[in-house]
Amino acid sequence: GSEASTSSSAGPGEPSAVYQGGHFKHLNRMLNVRSGSQILYVGDHIYGDILRSKKQLGWRTMLIVPELAAEIACWEKNNEIPSELHRLRDLRDSMSDELHRVEFTLKTLEEQAANGSGAEDVSAIGSMDDLEANDETVEDLRVRAWQLRDARDAIRAEHKSRLRVYHESFHPVWGQLLKTGYQNSRMAHQISRFACLYTSHVANMRYYSPERSYRSREDYLPHEGGN
Repeated sequence: GSEASTSSSAGPGEPSAVYQGGHFKHLNRMLNVRSGSQILYVGDHIYGDILRSKKQLGWRTMLIVPELAAEIACWEKNNEIPSELHRLRDLRDSMSDELHRVEFTLKTLEEQAANGSGAEDVSAIGSMDDLEANDETVEDLRVRAWQLRDARDAIRAEHKSRLRVYHESFHPVWGQLLKTGYQNSRMAHQISRFACLYTSHVANMRYYSPERSYRSREDYLPHEGGN
């Protein structure tokens, strides 16, 4: 490997040093570390810095994402919008579920009528909690399906419009840096896969002790109701 060189300067009460060139094994000996997990490597390139140092050397890694500062500022400015978007999506999904049940019931009744069973109301195929089985005829269900479909489409259009405006508030073309709609973007997947930590600027580390341990958040499955 190339020869290593070091330089040091006295800071406010603590010495500092710069290591350049050399080999990672030399660095480990100089720092008196036995495992790569004791070193935190900071870089701003997901492949050139983070991936190589983690996969080849076993170092802990921190990715610098300068755009993150503006992303967080925009998110805090519009922090009430995501809850409204989730409300609209839940309402849309609820209407879609009811519409599917009504359409299924209507289709079953129409098939029974075509086969000559003579069924004229929903009670002919059994009770359904969300449908007033004894009161709704085939024609009632047709009207109800039309109303649900119209209302669902209106909510879907409103949700789509608001979601587009929300994403454009981050960037007029790309939207949120780490999201594509409600899903994590490719960059977000790369960060979560390769970087142990990420931040907008390395200077943010000055707020934390060098002895601090960082732990990942708890993972949730859909049935656990985690966000």
